[in-house]
Amino acid sequence: MKFRGKVTAYISAMMIVFFYPQLNLNVNSVEENVFLYNELEDGTVEITGYEGETDWLLIPSEIDGKSVSGIHERAFQSRPSVVTVEFPDTLKSIGEGAFYGCFGIKSITIPKSVKSIGDHAFGYCPELESITIPEGDIALGEWAFDSTKWLSEQPDGCVYLGENDHIFYCYRGIMPDNTSIKIKDGTTYIASTAFSYVNGDTVEGYENLVSVELPDGVKAIGDRAFQGCINLTSINLPDGLISLGRMAFIDCEKLNTFSVSESLEYIDEYSVPEEAPWLGGYDDGAVYLGKVFYTIKGDKNKITSIDIKPGTKSIAYKAFFQCEKLETVTVPDSVVNFGRGAFSDCISLRTVNIPQGVDIIDFYTFSGCKSLSSITLPAGIKRIESMALDYENSLKEIIYCGTEESFGKIKMEDYVRKEITAILKYAPVPQEESSLQPQPDESSVTEQDSADESVQSTSENESRTESSEKTDTKKDTLPDNDNYVKIIIISLISAAVLLCIAIAVIYISRKNKKHKE
Repeated sequence: MKFRGKVTAYISAMMIVFFYPQLNLNVNSVEENVFLYNELEDGTVEITGYEGETDWLLIPSEIDGKSVSGIHERAFQSRPSVVTVEFPDTLKSIGEGAFYGCFGIKSITIPKSVKSIGDHAFGYCPELESITIPEGDIALGEWAFDSTKWLSEQPDGCVYLGENDHIFYCYRGIMPDNTSIKIKDGTTYIASTAFSYVNGDTVEGYENLVSVELPDGVKAIGDRAFQGCINLTSINLPDGLISLGRMAFIDCEKLNTFSVSESLEYIDEYSVPEEAPWLGGYDDGAVYLGKVFYTIKGDKNKITSIDIKPGTKSIAYKAFFQCEKLETVTVPDSVVNFGRGAFSDCISLRTVNIPQGVDIIDFYTFSGCKSLSSITLPAGIKRIESMALDYENSLKEIIYCGTEESFGKIKMEDYVRKEITAILKYAPVPQEESSLQPQPDESSVTEQDSADESVQSTSENESRTESSEKTDTKKDTLPDNDNYVKIIIISLISAAVLLCIAIAVIYISRKNKKHKE
C-alpha cells in the first residue's frame, strides 16, 4: 500500500508538470521570492514590494507577462541582506527611497532605459562604492546617492557621475570665498541639489558661489540645484537647455544675468527667482523665457485679453495669477503643459480651450475663476487633479473632445468625477469624409445604365453569397490554429499520463504476484 501511494504521488506530480502550462498561471517570483506590483495605464507594471530574502536581487523584465517599467517608492527599503541588484533593460524609473537603507549593496549598474531616479533612491547605502550610469537623458532626484561609500571617497570640489562624467552630481566640501565655477565640457545634466545641502532641518546653498558657467551640452537643471546660493549673480543658460527643475534658483535674489535660449520648454515651480534683478531687463507685459510663457510684468489689471504666441510649449506656474481683468485667452496648439495655478484667481476669465497636447490639469490651475462658465478638455487628458477647476461658482459646462469610454479612464478623485459628470458634454463627432462627398444626380443615370448596374449588382451579390458560403464552410470544418495546436498537445499529454498509469498498474500487479509466490 505504501508503494501504491508513492506511485499515485508520482502520477499526480507528472500530471501537474504536464498540465501546469495549460492552466495559464504565471509565476511572479525569482528564486521563490515574490514581487508585488501595480499595473500602469500603459499596460506595464511597477514593482511596489518584495516578499523574500536574498543577497542577489534580480529585478525581472516581466511579471505575469507584463513588462516591468518601474520600481515604486520604498519598494526595497531597508533590506540589509541584499548585496547585488540587477536591473532589466525594460526599466524606466526608480522611485523615491526605493533602495534607501540597503546596507549591503556594493555596486549598481543603471540600464540606459532608466530616465529618472527618485529622491534618496540609494541614500544611506554605506557599502555602495560603484555606480555605473550610461550616457543619455536621465533625471536624478534630491540626494539620490548621499551617505554612500562612493560619495565619501570623492575629493572636495566638483563631483561628477556617470559615463564620461556627463552628470554634475554635487559640490563637496568647503567652498572658498567668491567662487566661480566652470562646469566641464560633456556635462549634460546638473543634478538636483547640486549646490545645496541639508544643514539640520533646513536646506542651504553655497553662499560663496558667485558665478557659474555651463557648457553648451547641458539639457536640464534638476530640482533645488542652486537653492539658497544667495550671492550667485550670474549664470548662462546655454542653447539646448530644455527644462528647469522645481526651486532650481529659489532664493538666488542677487541673480542679475539670466540669459535664456529659445530651446527652453519647461519651468517648474519657483524655478526662477521672482524678485531677482534679472527681470528688470524685460518690458512690461507678457514675459517669455524661451518657449515658456513665464508671467505678466507690471500692472496685471491692464490685461483684458491675450493671445499666447505660437510655438509656446508651456505656461509657467502661476503665470496669470490674479490677472483680475483677464476675460479671454487664446492658447496655441503647441502648448503641452499648464503649470500649477496657471490661471488661479483670474476672476473675469470666461472660457478656455485647452489644446490637444495637454494631458494633465494640475492643482489649482483654474481655482478662483469665478466667471469661468465653459472649458473644453482635449481627448488626450489623462489626469485631473483636485482643486484644478472651480465647480462652486459659474462653471456651467465642460466640453470633452473624447469618448465616454476614454473619459472613464481619466484619473481623478471620485468627487471630482461627480462634479464634472454633472455638467459634462461631449463634443460633436465630425462627419465622415465619405458622407460629405457630392452624390450624383439621379436624373443623369439612364435606364440602360440602371439595367446594367442591376445585372452587375445581382452578379456580384451571387458571387459574394457563394464566396461567403465557402468561407463559412471552411470555418466550420477547420479549427482555429491555436485551438488546433492546444487540442493536439492536450491529447498527447493525456495519452502520456494514461500510459504512465498503465505502466504503474502493471508494475504493481507483477510486484504483488511475486510477493504472493
